[in-house]
Amino acid sequence: MPLDQRPHPPRDTDPRLNRQHYDATRKPPSINEGTPYPGCTQEELRSLDHAHELNWHKPWIKRYRRMDIRQAVADFVARLKIQPSESQLAAIERLRFEWNKETWTPDLAMKSFADLDRAYFFGQMLGRVRLRWKGSTKALRKELGPTYVNTYGFTMWESRTTIPCARIILNAEMIFLRPIITLSRKRETFATLLHEMVHAFLIVYCGQNHDKEEDRRGLDGGHGRSFQKCAKALTERTKKDLGYEVDWVEKNDGTCHGRPRNGR
Repeated sequence: MPLDQRPHPPRDTDPRLNRQHYDATRKPPSINEGTPYPGCTQEELRSLDHAHELNWHKPWIKRYRRMDIRQAVADFVARLKIQPSESQLAAIERLRFEWNKETWTPDLAMKSFADLDRAYFFGQMLGRVRLRWKGSTKALRKELGPTYVNTYGFTMWESRTTIPCARIILNAEMIFLRPIITLSRKRETFATLLHEMVHAFLIVYCGQNHDKEEDRRGLDGGHGRSFQKCAKALTERTKKDLGYEVDWVEKNDGTCHGRPRNGR
């Protein structure tokens, strides 16, 4: 049965289980702990924590050219409409199976990142995107200011790199301890991760200032026309592949469908 079309078991909203999931986000992901994921390697997990450090030896770095945002979006949408390759189909099958399991742990977001990249971002994100959970509101406020404290997740430019790299942070406190949406915590994690991967894609391909170049309607948080086109195309694919719709495509006022606290 498609992901989250089944009745959610009571344990999915059990405060004690949510607290356990929140505590689990403080541990570094390991292939020997948490949710097993076929094909995931420790090197892949390490790349999500040290993405910018793993890029220097790659020959394409010297040839990097920033892509025009309209070209990048058109390419993304067009490629999502192409019949998936064998490797993409295998990644989709693993995603469908693992994200439909009754039991899970938050490290599934990290362990499935490479398959999400293969299936929907054409293998271009791993090594250029950092991904981590953050749980302390006080620490987030100190590191990033008050703007991002009440968001499920956010993505930012990695300023210490010579090429565009992105950092995704998932807010464990908001997802597990202070949710305002009565959905599965697993579904909320999945939807938030994909939402932030779209932001990361635009940073990786188009650079830090893509929002200023494209967004002319006063929408905040990078939720302009380019984001919406990518999110809509991705929603159509995940609905077809995984059997459900990722309900965070943007409204015209810049807020997210069903996700009023989701940030950039």
